[in-house]
Amino acid sequence: MGKTNPETRNVSAPERAGRTLDVRQRILREISDSWSRLTGQPAIRLMIALSQTDASDVMEAGLILPEPGQETAWLDQHRDQLSGLAPDGVHGL
Repeated sequence: MGKTNPETRNVSAPERAGRTLDVRQRILREISDSWSRLTGQPAIRLMIALSQTDASDVMEAGLILPEPGQETAWLDQHRDQLSGLAPDGVHGL
Protein backbone atom coordinates (compact mmCIF):
# COMPACT_ATOMS: atom_id res chain seq x y z
CA MET A 1 0.00 0.00 0.00
CA GLY A 2 1.29 3.47 -0.89
CA LYS A 3 3.84 2.20 -3.41
CA THR A 4 4.20 3.77 -6.85
CA ASN A 5 3.59 1.44 -9.78
CA PRO A 6 6.84 1.49 -11.82
CA GLU A 7 4.81 0.93 -15.00
CA THR A 8 2.85 4.16 -14.52
CA ARG A 9 4.26 7.32 -16.08
CA ASN A 10 3.66 10.78 -14.67
CA VAL A 11 3.51 13.67 -17.12
CA SER A 12 3.64 17.21 -15.81
CA ALA A 13 2.33 19.80 -18.26
CA PRO A 14 2.69 23.45 -17.32
CA GLU A 15 0.21 25.74 -19.07
CA ARG A 16 -0.90 29.34 -18.98
CA ALA A 17 -3.73 29.96 -16.53
CA GLY A 18 -7.02 31.32 -17.79
CA ARG A 19 -8.40 28.46 -19.86
CA THR A 20 -11.83 27.00 -19.18
CA LEU A 21 -12.32 23.59 -17.60
CA ASP A 22 -13.49 22.21 -20.96
CA VAL A 23 -10.31 23.39 -22.67
CA ARG A 24 -8.06 22.05 -19.88
CA GLN A 25 -9.74 18.65 -20.02
CA ARG A 26 -9.40 18.59 -23.82
CA ILE A 27 -5.68 19.32 -23.40
CA LEU A 28 -5.40 16.41 -20.95
CA ARG A 29 -7.15 14.03 -23.37
CA GLU A 30 -4.96 15.18 -26.29
CA ILE A 31 -1.77 14.69 -24.27
CA SER A 32 -2.95 11.22 -23.21
CA ASP A 33 -3.90 10.23 -26.75
CA SER A 34 -0.61 11.51 -28.17
CA TRP A 35 1.49 9.85 -25.45
CA SER A 36 -0.22 6.50 -25.97
CA ARG A 37 0.06 6.73 -29.76
CA LEU A 38 3.75 7.66 -29.66
CA THR A 39 4.92 5.34 -26.87
CA GLY A 40 2.44 2.47 -27.08
CA GLN A 41 1.79 2.87 -23.36
CA PRO A 42 -1.92 2.52 -22.51
CA ALA A 43 -3.70 5.48 -20.92
CA ILE A 44 -4.49 3.34 -17.88
CA ARG A 45 -0.76 3.53 -17.02
CA LEU A 46 -0.53 7.30 -17.37
CA MET A 47 -1.07 10.17 -14.94
CA ILE A 48 -1.09 13.69 -16.38
CA ALA A 49 -1.21 16.87 -14.34
CA LEU A 50 -1.64 20.37 -15.68
CA SER A 51 -0.08 23.09 -13.56
CA GLN A 52 -1.41 26.55 -14.25
CA THR A 53 0.85 29.57 -14.21
CA ASP A 54 0.02 33.17 -15.02
CA ALA A 55 1.34 34.01 -18.49
CA SER A 56 3.06 37.05 -17.00
CA ASP A 57 5.23 34.62 -14.99
CA VAL A 58 6.45 32.64 -18.03
CA MET A 59 9.23 33.56 -20.44
CA GLU A 60 10.15 31.68 -23.60
CA ALA A 61 12.70 32.78 -26.20
CA GLY A 62 13.29 35.90 -24.12
CA LEU A 63 9.63 36.97 -24.34
CA ILE A 64 6.94 37.07 -21.67
CA LEU A 65 4.11 34.90 -22.96
CA PRO A 66 0.71 36.35 -23.83
CA GLU A 67 -2.48 35.68 -21.92
CA PRO A 68 -4.69 32.98 -23.49
CA GLY A 69 -6.61 34.54 -26.37
CA GLN A 70 -3.95 37.21 -26.99
CA GLU A 71 -1.65 35.02 -29.10
CA THR A 72 -2.39 36.66 -32.47
CA ALA A 73 -1.53 40.17 -31.29
CA TRP A 74 1.54 38.83 -29.46
CA LEU A 75 2.74 37.00 -32.58
CA ASP A 76 2.23 40.15 -34.66
CA GLN A 77 4.19 42.20 -32.12
CA HIS A 78 7.10 39.72 -32.02
CA ARG A 79 7.03 38.37 -35.59
CA ASP A 80 10.60 39.41 -36.50
CA GLN A 81 12.15 38.04 -33.32
CA LEU A 82 10.25 34.74 -33.51
CA SER A 83 10.95 34.25 -37.21
CA GLY A 84 14.66 34.49 -36.46
CA LEU A 85 14.50 31.38 -34.25
CA ALA A 86 14.29 29.01 -37.23
CA PRO A 87 16.85 28.94 -40.08
CA ASP A 88 14.09 29.37 -42.67
CA GLY A 89 11.85 31.51 -40.47
CA VAL A 90 8.63 30.45 -38.83
CA HIS A 91 6.11 29.63 -41.52
CA GLY A 92 2.69 31.13 -41.05
CA LEU A 93 3.90 34.14 -39.04
